[in-house]
Amino acid sequence: MSNHKGRHYKTAAELGHFPAAKITRIEPAYIEPEPQQIVQHGKPTVQGSHTDRAIGFRIALMPLSTGFSLSAVISLIALGVVPAFSMAALAVMFVTFSITWLGGYIVNQFVSPDGVGLASEYWRHLRLKDNQKFMQDEFKERYRNE
Repeated sequence: MSNHKGRHYKTAAELGHFPAAKITRIEPAYIEPEPQQIVQHGKPTVQGSHTDRAIGFRIALMPLSTGFSLSAVISLIALGVVPAFSMAALAVMFVTFSITWLGGYIVNQFVSPDGVGLASEYWRHLRLKDNQKFMQDEFKERYRNE
C-alpha cells in the first residue's frame, strides 16, 4: 500500500515546529431561549358604516374631480377649442368630472378594505376556473381512448 504523503513526509508536530494538538471536550453552554412573541395578522377590519365610507370617498374625490374638470375646460378655452360660456364647455366639464370620478371609484375598489376582498375573491375565482379547465383537459387526454 502506497503512502500518499510521500516516503519522507513528516508532520509539523514531528519536526518540532508546533506541539501536537490536544483534543479536549468542551462542555456545552446553556443559552436561555428568548420568549416568543406571537403576532397575529388578521384581515383588515372596516370601522364605521357604509355611509361613512361613501362620505369619505366623496370628500376625497370631489376636489380632485372638480380640479380636473376645471383645468380641462380652461385649457380648451385657452386653446380656442370651445367658447367660454357654452354648452360644449359645460359638456366637457361634465364628461371630465365623470371620467375622473369613475377612475377614482375603480382605484378605490382596489385599495379599500372592501375592494381588496372583492378583488381577492375575483382572482380566486379565476384561479379556480383555470384549475378546473386544466383538470378537464387532463381528464379528456387521459381517458380519450377508453
